Amino acid sequence: MSGYALTAAGAHALAEEAFKIKDVLPSLVVYLQTNDNSGRTFANEIVRAFSIGGISSMINFGQLAGPSETGLIVLFDDPNNLPPPAKALKGALEAIGLKVRVIERKVGTFQFFVGPDPGS
Repeated sequence: MSGYALTAAGAHALAEEAFKIKDVLPSLVVYLQTNDNSGRTFANEIVRAFSIGGISSMINFGQLAGPSETGLIVLFDDPNNLPPPAKALKGALEAIGLKVRVIERKVGTFQFFVGPDPGS
C-alpha cells in the first residue's frame, strides 16, 4: 500500500488472494461513501484486483454513519459471526497487509465499504 492506494505489487498480491477465495466469494460490491472522492481510486484498485482474480466486482454508493467510519470497513449484523464470504474477503485483504474494521450494522447481508481516507 502507498498512501490510500495499492502499489502494483499490492494489486497483484490482492488478485492472487482473490483467486484463492473466488469459490466462496463469487461476486463483490464495493461501496463508497456518497460524495467522498478520497476513497475512489482505492476502491477502483480493489475492484480491479478482485476482477483479475476471477471475482465479478463493481462499485456502488452508500452512506456510512459518521466521521469516525474511515478506511476499509465490513458492516454486518453480528461482527462476531461473519458469513463465510465476508470472512474470506476480510482474510484476503488482511493477507496483503490491509487493515479491515468490522462494524455492527443491521444491513441483512454484509457490506464492504472503502470509507474516506483515514489520513484526510
